Amino acid sequence: MKISFWRFKGDLISTPICLLIISILLSVTGVVFIRDYDKTAGIILICGNLFIILLVATIILFVKKYLSKITFSNNGFEITRFKKSLISYNWSDITNVKTTPYAKGHGSYLCFVIGDNKVDIQLTKKMYDAIMILCPYAGIKTMINNIGQFYYFHKDKK
Repeated sequence: MKISFWRFKGDLISTPICLLIISILLSVTGVVFIRDYDKTAGIILICGNLFIILLVATIILFVKKYLSKITFSNNGFEITRFKKSLISYNWSDITNVKTTPYAKGHGSYLCFVIGDNKVDIQLTKKMYDAIMILCPYAGIKTMINNIGQFYYFHKDKK
């Protein structure tokens, strides 16, 4: 059995929303400047708006964090991007499970430690449930359950 998820779904959703808000603000400001004040400043704002759109689109396409999926199975997990496998690990390869903060005071990613490598995922309730069903090692499940940031995923089951 295999179950796939977006690895950083929250970031994937929030980045385009922030881009849209910035683009709308710059477009409105550019139109106001073109109409009432200075045509050159308005054109510069609209060109800046297009530059921001291209920059964020480039970041989303070329940063491996975005648009990557993690597929959990009975054997382990695999990270793919554009249907190309980036890495694949067995559950037995995991030596430690911890958290990695992604924003000061706002939350943490779940981090699987495999030797010198670290694999971060933005853990959701559905991912948690998939790991608890598919992972055959009780030690890994216990390490995840002992992390305080993810208590609300399993609090009903105790």
